[in-house]
Amino acid sequence: MTECLPLTAAGSAEESWTERMLCRLYDPELWHAPELLEEGRAICGQCPAIKDCAANTLRLAANSSERLSGMWAGVDIPEATKGSAYRNRLKRLKHVAATGTQLPTRNRRSRVAV
Repeated sequence: MTECLPLTAAGSAEESWTERMLCRLYDPELWHAPELLEEGRAICGQCPAIKDCAANTLRLAANSSERLSGMWAGVDIPEATKGSAYRNRLKRLKHVAATGTQLPTRNRRSRVAV
């Protein structure tokens, strides 16, 4: 089972933004079960605390020896994500922290030979 990291230290100045998080109102499984991630991403996209969530997630990633996994500020980080794929997810989080918006996802359609 994946270890859950706390969002903030109790009593910290950052604690107030966690009160605005929409995810507090939903089942935590929305951010970890692959079949529910789209629903979780939609909720994150409407969250008034998405910038703070992304910034806090980047701090967690920088200060942890463990790689993060799950949905963070609307960015899906699968448990097995490594190397450049993990760095790309962190880059997406930096964009969310700076802008409060998601980078558009690319539609990768396979090319079919005619």
